[in-house]
Amino acid sequence: RKTIISQLISIIIDDNSPVIVASGLFKNDSEVTMYWLQAILFDLIYMHYHVDNFKLINTDYYEDIQLLSDKLNTLLIFELINELKEYYQYKDRSLNAQLMLESYLIKWQECCLKK
Repeated sequence: RKTIISQLISIIIDDNSPVIVASGLFKNDSEVTMYWLQAILFDLIYMHYHVDNFKLINTDYYEDIQLLSDKLNTLLIFELINELKEYYQYKDRSLNAQLMLESYLIKWQECCLKK
């Protein structure tokens, strides 16, 4: 989880390549990676709408999530959540998980670029 959060930050703050980050994250269990990506997205939405902190999933990474929340376009975050729903819908088929993760992280980067 710490690696996922730091890699998401590196895409936004350090302008790291989403494809390179995806290849590193793909070495982990893709199911677990996608779960934590979804949890982080929900935390970003909660922060944007000032939902009580007790609803946050990653409370121990509050400052990191806040940093991301300040830099991202919330409407595009909702699009990413919908993308993750598609991942879960098709994950048992012959889906290329690495390509899915690469596409997802490219869109993650766009969430910052289109603010």
